[in-house]
Amino acid sequence: MARNTVVPLDQMQRRIPEAGRIRIGVKTGRAMKSIDTFRFTSPYRDLIEKLASMYGGTARPWTDDRARIKDQYEVITQANQVPVVLPPDGLSVWYEKWSGGGCERRCDGITVETVQMRGDNAEPINSPCICTAKNLRECQPYTRLTVLLPELAFRGSWRLETKGWNAAHELPGMYELITNVDQGRGLVSAMLGVEQRSDKAAGKTRHFVVPTLTMLNTPIELASGQARMAALPQAAVVELEAPPDDDLDTLAEQLAEDGFEYGVPAEDIDRFVGAVFVQANNDPERLRNFRSKLYVGAIKFGGFKDDGTINWLRD
Repeated sequence: MARNTVVPLDQMQRRIPEAGRIRIGVKTGRAMKSIDTFRFTSPYRDLIEKLASMYGGTARPWTDDRARIKDQYEVITQANQVPVVLPPDGLSVWYEKWSGGGCERRCDGITVETVQMRGDNAEPINSPCICTAKNLRECQPYTRLTVLLPELAFRGSWRLETKGWNAAHELPGMYELITNVDQGRGLVSAMLGVEQRSDKAAGKTRHFVVPTLTMLNTPIELASGQARMAALPQAAVVELEAPPDDDLDTLAEQLAEDGFEYGVPAEDIDRFVGAVFVQANNDPERLRNFRSKLYVGAIKFGGFKDDGTINWLRD
């Protein structure tokens, strides 16, 4: 729709302002790297500090040159589950293709929307799916989940965005199940999680994380309306279970991948992993903290000391 088009006020799209983002990855020097706990970013420093106090981690300044508000704050928490509230129409899945200029096209697998400039106005153009016409998938599935965080001062919604196929298949199913069982009576409480998974193909093991939605209430409670907004005080005080201990073999594989990613010579990978395990005293939580610090650049590998320990370089 052209910018100079007048839209009747009762037809104008309404939306809740966004308070921040929920992320399951961090940007390294070359690419995004998935993490197994939640990372929050927001322009509101007090909200990030509150999240750090609730779920662990350190609140720190963060800059995103692509965001409308560039100077923000972030925290990489130690939580892999957080209570949320699901607003109506809070989930979408699209096939999209992005470039440095933004979103080139958005498609439902049948009809694609592209943007055509006419003078100074950008107008959407609908046409048949381009990937189908080429018999080549050039787009990725983008799943966006909008939630409210009931334990924070309300400044708006929080959005999680993922390009994973598992999320595109699973999140819509759980979202629809939870909200449909409630029969549209109001906002529903749920638990947002991040889950480690792995699969094998061509003899290689791939590790990845998937966002999940689960119910705080039983289906009977949902159907009877007990899970509506009125029940949020109970949902807000639910004690989160501590993340289960990571399998040490899996953590060793992840640290080996980290070593390659962050400049450890191939012949020293085993030595690097062993030294990190010794420094962390084989504790999974401390090992995860080492990985998080590597991701954000708080520490860098600087070789080995004479006693075999790692010389960490700190910003």
